[in-house]
Amino acid sequence: MTVDISHLHLAVQGKTLLDDVSLQIDDGERVGLIGVSGSGKSMISRACLGLLPQHMQLQGSIRIGGQEMVGADERLLADMRGKAIALVMQDPASALNPVKRIADQIALPLKLHYSLNRQQIHERVVAMLRKVDVPLEAMRRFPHQLSGGQQQRVAIAAALVTSPRFIVADEPTTALDPITQRQIVDLLVSLVDNAGASMLFITHDFSVLSQATNRCYVLDGGRIVESGHTRDLLQSPEHETTRGLVDAARMLTFHGDEHTSVSAGYRQGGRSER
Repeated sequence: MTVDISHLHLAVQGKTLLDDVSLQIDDGERVGLIGVSGSGKSMISRACLGLLPQHMQLQGSIRIGGQEMVGADERLLADMRGKAIALVMQDPASALNPVKRIADQIALPLKLHYSLNRQQIHERVVAMLRKVDVPLEAMRRFPHQLSGGQQQRVAIAAALVTSPRFIVADEPTTALDPITQRQIVDLLVSLVDNAGASMLFITHDFSVLSQATNRCYVLDGGRIVESGHTRDLLQSPEHETTRGLVDAARMLTFHGDEHTSVSAGYRQGGRSER
């Protein structure tokens, strides 16, 4: 599914949060959006799903699969969310309902968007758990009974169970350790590619971005300050914000372990270039 964000401007009480933001994602492409905390990344993800607070003033255009999202009817937005567009959030512990069993949470999007019988829903939930490599006995468990990595796998399963064509991954590995981060990113990339879907991967960490995307945009103070192939920005960043993010990723690599290696990200980006 193609995504075309054009001249997006977001303000609240006279304060500009997004200023003339434009970015494009081709059908089946994985694109990154990177920036420091407070740069406006999550505002873009919420705008894509039509989940901004009503008191915010949004101007510009967000066309997803040809459908204009800015100013669209809430019924249309509700139908697209969870069906055509899915969100994978950064903290599965808060994204998942603590009082609902895992099977019920994965099944919910199917119940909301499709007329399926109980057996059909059960079969799809089982198939999705197998795809994300979560034991089937977890179906009867509650989120707190799973590890952080398993919780994020369940969150991915719930997001992708309806076979959406566009996935927004909003810092989905922030709360995880480096080894689990890499496993989750590999899983998400594999599922997105196998489904032929498009993805916007939002993060503040270039070492994660290099693993998940081929092309990316750098956001600073609500503006796009640089864009290009992920590996090129890692090797030759031009804007000071990009250089700072690359330096931070290299420092994390130096002090961390090989699973967060930026050089591994170069190789990953080179292999998966579209």
